[in-house]
Formats: sequence, structure tokens, C-alpha cells
Amino acid sequence: MARIFLNSMRLILPVMLLALLMLVVVPAKAAEEDRYSLRLVLADASLDKDGNLYVIVNTWTSDVKNLIRILPDHSIDRDFHLARFDECCTVDPFRVNTDGEGNIYILTYVDNVSNFVLAKYNSEGELDEDYAEGGIVHFPLITPVDMAVSANGTVYILDTEIPEVYVVSPDGMEILEFVSDHYDMIRPAKIELGPNQEIYLFDLFDTVFSRYEISQGIVALQPDGEPVDSFGSDWEGINSEATPLNYASLVVDADGSLWVLGPYEGAGPLGGAYHFDANGYRIGMTSLDYRLADKDNAVGIITDNESGFIIFEIENVSLVVMRYDPDGKVREKFSAEVFKRPY
Repeated sequence: MARIFLNSMRLILPVMLLALLMLVVVPAKAAEEDRYSLRLVLADASLDKDGNLYVIVNTWTSDVKNLIRILPDHSIDRDFHLARFDECCTVDPFRVNTDGEGNIYILTYVDNVSNFVLAKYNSEGELDEDYAEGGIVHFPLITPVDMAVSANGTVYILDTEIPEVYVVSPDGMEILEFVSDHYDMIRPAKIELGPNQEIYLFDLFDTVFSRYEISQGIVALQPDGEPVDSFGSDWEGINSEATPLNYASLVVDADGSLWVLGPYEGAGPLGGAYHFDANGYRIGMTSLDYRLADKDNAVGIITDNESGFIIFEIENVSLVVMRYDPDGKVREKFSAEVFKRPY
């Protein structure tokens, strides 16, 4: 009897041990994956003239914002980094953009009296010493939410708290208050430039914030700041009640047309983008294999500098990049592991 018991235990024990290991290892692995899934935040992105993609990615558990350069071959340039302002501190930008020559512009916070700085770097990450004061423009901002850069290096900074658009000259030596003389913004959320220096502002006119049902929202300005009257206000225009827009997901295409991303009714099971011409009149709806949900950041769409747009998704510790043609077909899709696991 004892021998039978021992033989039975010899057969059962490995099974019991395997079951215990599955109970311990599988939940640990799942917890490990859950720990890092959806923890990344895409704060900003820009594509330069050479096809280099600059993305700022940080985590919910860290204030550190990392500017990463993804090369045209989809690899991450591990040697790229921004030069420090001084010996003590790394540069942690929260806005990035590029000009027509491939120079890099970043906005970052300086830890003294709530000041921000605009810095200009060359494509190698070195400060442009001829720009402003050693490559850095110092000026007070309260809540800068977006930045746009023209081909000639004129920088437009949108502050939602003031609210105002500050314009910095190409040499960094002059700062102008641009919009307040022409138009009173309520709660601006995004700024985009057209190919002929047209300016588009996503302004949240409604007094009670509504993420998906904003009856009006896009303001078009001429290069001198004068508003374009009745922009997109006709039936099915970009500002008509028939076209509810999604919060802060506007992008201007290379041909001057506008895209607004969102989970729109009639766009298909996942979501889509409204397409408008430069006057704000609806061209059509494009269905996309993508859904802009509450967990996604507003920077989920940028222009691809050609014809179409780029959409980003966060997948665990990777950034998924999808380049779309105007008809909604994916021209290119790839993933880049932008965050190193700490194990």
C-alpha cells in the first residue's frame, strides 16, 4: 500500500508543482504586462523634411519626457539627444516641431518662476548659437498647449490660459502677441499652419467642455491674423451643427485641406476622419482602422508632409505609426519600441 501511495505521489506531485507554477508565473506575467500597457503617453510629434519622426513620449508614473528620433528606416536613433542648456540639467521638452531646413524647435519648462523657454537645435541636436540668446528664447507663458513652426522658422506658440498666440521671429529676437488684436479666443486647444501661412485654431467655444460634441471649433486666420469670415459655417461645413468635431485632433494636409479625427457616427466600426477643403467645406468622411478613445492623446494625428496623415497608437511599450493616404488606405505601418522595460 505504501509503495502504491509513493508511486501515486510520484505521478501527481509534478502535476501539482506545474499547476502551482502556472498560478504563480502566469498572473505575474499578466501583471507585468498590465503594469506597462497604456502607461506611455505621446505628448507631441513632428515629421521633418527628411522623413525623420520626432516623438515625445513619457509615462504616467514619470515626469520625464523623452524626445526620440525615429529614422526613415523605422529604427530609433539611439545616439540622438538634445544638447543641455548648461552642465546640470537634461532637456525634457513637452512640445516639438521642425522647420523647412530640418531644424528642431522645442518648448520646455524652466524651474524658476514658472518660465518656459523656446530652444532651437540643428538636426544633430546642437543648440543654434545664432538664434536668440545662444539658441534659447526666454519668455513667460502660463499654459502653452501647442506650437507650430513655418518653413522659414517663424514659431507660433498657443497659450490656452491667456489666451494668445505668440509669434517668435525666425531669428528669435522678436516676440509678438498675434491674435488678440484681431480675434478673441475662448479656450484654444490647437494651432495648425496651412501651406500658405494660413492659421487654423481649434477653439472650444462651448462653456461646458464636451469631448465629442463641439458644434463649432475651427477658426481660420489669414497670415496677418485677420479672421476669415464665415469659415466653414455653411451646411456640413467644418463649423456647422451637422459636423460635430472631436477635441483637438485637427491637422492640415500638404494641399491645404483639413482633417479632423474622431469616432464619428457613420465612419465604420472603429472610427474615421472628416476631410474638409481649405475653405472649411466638407469633402467627405474617411473610415479608418483606428479609434480615438478617451485614453488616447490629442496628438494622435499629424500631417505626413505629402498627401495624407499619420496616426499614432500606443501598444504596450511600443509606438505604432500608421501613414494613411487620403482615401483611408494605410500606406505604411510599423512599430517602434520607444520605452525600455526596466527588467
